[in-house]
Amino acid sequence: SEGNTIQTVAKLGGRVAMVSCVGSDRNGELYVRSLQQTGVEFLGEVVEDKPTGVCFSFVTDCGERTMRTYLGASKSLSAAQISRLSPQSATWT
Repeated sequence: SEGNTIQTVAKLGGRVAMVSCVGSDRNGELYVRSLQQTGVEFLGEVVEDKPTGVCFSFVTDCGERTMRTYLGASKSLSAAQISRLSPQSATWT
């Protein structure tokens, strides 16, 4: 996921930020705190009326993977928010 990727880049010394939306719930608080603890700047917004999105990953004994995702608050993110919240000095690779 992008969350794992940007946390790894931050741990390797890169300067990274994430623009996203989380719900005003325990999962949102844990997600933002986890990003910040690894050096990722959270530039997102908290959505009051939707829960934070989740993804469940199921793995069978033979290694087959199935994921079930609920986007939740992250579905609220718009192109206008990305433009408004993204740092002007950002470079994208």
